[in-house]
Amino acid sequence: MNASHQRILIETARKSIEKGLNRPGQEPWMPVHDGVDSSLLEPGAVFVTLFDHDGQLRGCIGSLQARRPLLDDVAHNAHQAAFGDHRFPPLTEAELPGLQIEISILSPLKPFFPRSESEFFDALVPGVSGLMIRKGVDGATFLPSVWEQLPSKSDFFEALKRKAGINTDGFDPDLEFFIYSVEKIKPDEF
Repeated sequence: MNASHQRILIETARKSIEKGLNRPGQEPWMPVHDGVDSSLLEPGAVFVTLFDHDGQLRGCIGSLQARRPLLDDVAHNAHQAAFGDHRFPPLTEAELPGLQIEISILSPLKPFFPRSESEFFDALVPGVSGLMIRKGVDGATFLPSVWEQLPSKSDFFEALKRKAGINTDGFDPDLEFFIYSVEKIKPDEF
């Protein structure tokens, strides 16, 4: 994705958050598609992560599968990260000036069928692999950026199982595994 497209996506996320401050409780603002490059209107799945002025997590919401235009997914998930992440109170206008926005564009989820724990761990690339696990109705994902806090493959996996509410020891062949990668966009990178 070129720098111009990255800038448009960051600006879309920021505008969606600003509009949300002025319309509490309303549906997320959606951008106009007229004159927008067609590549930004292709279906896309993104996570929008917000950090406060100290670099602390302030919200993170996303889509695992591409179901709407990339531009719209950014607007929707930015709004949800700011006002709908149950771990944090809704963002306030006072927080906006120091707010840092990071967008992760996900590749399609790739199902993975490891036959052993070693095969599973061999497939994970710290800092690169995003992972989603599922068992029945329980599931969760970690973006590749989570490797920064959990660099050990076993710690990464165990923390993800806890997040999903899956209480199994070690490798469980009944789990469903999906690996993906992301293209990360941060305003200071263009």
